[in-house]
Amino acid sequence: MSVLAVRDLEVKFGGFEAVKRISFEIPEQGTLALVGESGSGKSITALSIVGLLPGNATVGGEISFLGRRIKPSEVRGAQISMVFQEPMSSLNPVFSVGFQIGEVLREHRGLSRREARARTADLLEEVGLARERIDAYPFQLSGGQQQRVMIAMAIACEPKLLIADEPTSALDVTVQRQILELIAALQARRRMAMLFITHDLGLVGRVAERVAVMRAGEIREQGPVAEVLAAPRDSYTRMLLDSRPRGIREPAKGDTEVIVEARGLAKRFDDFEAVKGASFSLARGRTLGLVGESGSGKTTLGLLLARLQRASGGELRFHGRDAAALPPLEFKRRMQIVFQNPYASLNPRFSVGATLTEPLRIHAIGGGEAERREIAAGLLVKVGLTREALFKYPHEFSGGQRQRIAIARALALGPEVLICDEAVSALDVSIQAQLLNLLRSLQDEYSMSYLFISHDLAVVKAMADEVMVMKDGEIVEQGTTAELYANPKHPYTRRLLSAAA
Repeated sequence: MSVLAVRDLEVKFGGFEAVKRISFEIPEQGTLALVGESGSGKSITALSIVGLLPGNATVGGEISFLGRRIKPSEVRGAQISMVFQEPMSSLNPVFSVGFQIGEVLREHRGLSRREARARTADLLEEVGLARERIDAYPFQLSGGQQQRVMIAMAIACEPKLLIADEPTSALDVTVQRQILELIAALQARRRMAMLFITHDLGLVGRVAERVAVMRAGEIREQGPVAEVLAAPRDSYTRMLLDSRPRGIREPAKGDTEVIVEARGLAKRFDDFEAVKGASFSLARGRTLGLVGESGSGKTTLGLLLARLQRASGGELRFHGRDAAALPPLEFKRRMQIVFQNPYASLNPRFSVGATLTEPLRIHAIGGGEAERREIAAGLLVKVGLTREALFKYPHEFSGGQRQRIAIARALALGPEVLICDEAVSALDVSIQAQLLNLLRSLQDEYSMSYLFISHDLAVVKAMADEVMVMKDGEIVEQGTTAELYANPKHPYTRRLLSAAA
């Protein structure tokens, strides 16, 4: 008997069909991976199973749990539980994690506060956290620890089905591996079935026996993982597989002229050393990859390079000159940065046209507003958007389109160096591939130099000419991409590569 059977499920929002008559089953202890890009209907499917859709949704079809039709509210939390992608937005910041896990036990199991606290401590220990963290608040935990808390909360009532909605996509490769291993161990120990939702086909073979590929509300293909990955029948599945970064990039056509040189660059926050004496150089037209886990100092080093943070020590040279001696406006024109989350870095009250013309106006580029608007329109076309985007606002675009706008803004001043800080890590694999191709073509056209910051080792391998590995504020290893990936010397580098394998 299947733990979960979905028959002809459809979900509509007014006239929009978000899910179109899909069917699948999950047996006891089995795992089905539901794969697809943002907007494909994966999360809507999961939310319909647990009854968390908004009130304007119309649901059709049949959902059976343990052989009978269910009302989601009867089983949600106790027999079917869910782990979401971003734990910090799911956990309440004003309550301790112990209180929040205990609340589930008090609500669904009727435990007293004392009983719930004792059981919560056991659960924290089961997911690899110290019992003493029971009184910690979410902001006192790392992303991986927060996700462990969410998993503890999900398994608190010993559910028969666990729905994991992108539970590792925002995590570093080593933490991602730890969370996947934890989920697998808990699933085996507790005999749970699992619906694992992801946009990363690379994860599917590590977590599931069967896979269903969704696009535009439909299941385009499903079957055993080994068969689907080895011989996909649907063109969309083949496109997703082909979009994954492969191999080491061909050396860029840049020359040996050094644009940026760091000598012992350091940054201290009170007693904490975020960056400890970083030294490296970046040549014209080349890409320098920077990898490491969250908290390693990658972003801080990028901000030091862009002079958005003041260095505590060391020296930054630009074209052989002390960067601190350059006029700030001149330096910012020649060194630009693209951040991970474009929705946070684009002003929601500015139209795209205003966003792109503002830096042109500040730097006195263009003979007037009409000319600046034409420059902005040309930039949009350059990054694969249309002129009509000038008159829209950030919320009217997808994540990939917003990142194209952020890249267009960075290009507006004709920079020599572009810092990409996790610029594609939050995107679907096919959109990620499009933006990586865009960055490569722009580099070839303008001979720009990139500092490419990422925790995704496959992406860095495909993009960078040289790679630096950062741990606890230090650059522990650096070298050509081919050398570093083939023969890593530092134990930490070997651990990162092993976790990504």
